[in-house]
This record gives sequence, structure tokens and C-alpha cells, in this order.
Amino acid sequence: CSATLRPLAKARQKPAAQAGLSGVHFKQSTGYLLLRLAGSQFRAIHIAKKIGITEGDGPAKLFDAFLKNTGISRNQLTVIAMDPNSKVPALLNGQVDAILGGIDDQPFVIKAKGQEPSILAYADYGVQAVGMALVAHNDTITGNPDLLKRFIRAYAESWAEAYKHPDEALRSLFKRFPDLLPDTAKNQLNAGFELLISSNSRGICNADDKLFAESIVVFKNYMGLDAAIKPESLYTRDFFPANAPQLTK
Repeated sequence: CSATLRPLAKARQKPAAQAGLSGVHFKQSTGYLLLRLAGSQFRAIHIAKKIGITEGDGPAKLFDAFLKNTGISRNQLTVIAMDPNSKVPALLNGQVDAILGGIDDQPFVIKAKGQEPSILAYADYGVQAVGMALVAHNDTITGNPDLLKRFIRAYAESWAEAYKHPDEALRSLFKRFPDLLPDTAKNQLNAGFELLISSNSRGICNADDKLFAESIVVFKNYMGLDAAIKPESLYTRDFFPANAPQLTK
């Protein structure tokens, strides 16, 4: 399955039932979103006083790392807890000045409503972490390695083909989900490609060791991960094809 790396890391503090096969997104797909305001984006951080967050989710847990790197104190802000589905409407209606959320989906929902968001990606402010990972049960890893090799090759090749032929990929998507808004779906697909591109990767979905190590530091500092956890205990490269495709700009 696909999941964020943080829950996997937390799960490894208990008797292991799962392990990471790879890093899919090479940077955090979360950030700080606000409607377009006058002045620089950094100044806009200070202008936004009321922040809508969902307590306990990834963007909220990493918010302190973002604030530290921007030199802002929580005391300067009013944090308003809300349901995930309430954040975009609250931003559009002026109930909050900014929200924490996904930079690969929520900006395009906002644009579809006729507004232009400013996006401050956590990764652009030094909060480096693998965004998503492929995860398998240890029983599958030990008992059916060939299945995992075939799955990862097919997964990586599908992204490569979608990157080469995005219009065909979208047509296939609309056949399955006909109610999707075409512009929103196209923007989300392109945002997904951006998260898959890295000059330091070993191929699609195969993040480098340095990024995994940086991820663990972030999780230890801001998410309560056991300090004894080592990056190499969280992932394996045993199932990756040697010639996995790679996306380049």
C-alpha cells in the first residue's frame, strides 16, 4: 500500500508488521496555504494571523519545524482547529487567513473556486522528509518477494508512461472518475510529477539514503519518534529493478 513514512516509522517502534519498500514522493507534499496577499510570500506569513489546522495530521505536526525555520513563534498566531474538509471553505470565506494542508491537491480546489492561493511548501523552508512510501507486510516481504518486484516495476513504469503521455493518463482517469474537473485533475497530476522528480533519486519511487536520514531526524525532533530508530531499519532496496525509470525535467 501507499502511506506516509511517518506512521511506518512509528509502527517500527513496536513488533514489526510492516516495512517500507521505497520512498515515492521525494519531498513533503504539505505546506502553508493562504489567499494571495500583497507583498512577498515571507511577509505574508506574518500577515496571516489565524491559521486553520487539523490537529494530529502531518501538516500540523510539521508546522513547528516550519515555524522554527522561518523564525516565527506560535504566540504570534491564532491556531484554529478544524475538520479537514472545513479548511478550504474556511479560507475562502475569510474565517481564517491561512490553512495547513496538501500542496498537491488543495491549491487546485481553491483555484477551481476562482481564488488564487499562495503556497509555501515546507520542503522549501528546510523541512525535508519523504512524502509518501510504498509499504508491505513483513510476511509478504519474506514470503512473496517476486510479487513485490513485479508490483514495484509496474508501479514505476506506470508513472513513467503517465509522465510521457499525460493526456492519455488523464483520459484513463476520467473513464474511471467521470466527475473530476479536468483542469483540477491535470494540475494535480503535474503536481504529483514534481514530487516524483529528484536529481538524487535512484529512479522513480526510489529515494536516496540521505533523504531517508533527513526524514528520520525530522520525525525524531517533531513527531516523537524513538531516537534509537535507524533509517536503514525502515526501508529496503531489495525489490527494485536495476534499470528503474527516472523522471527528469
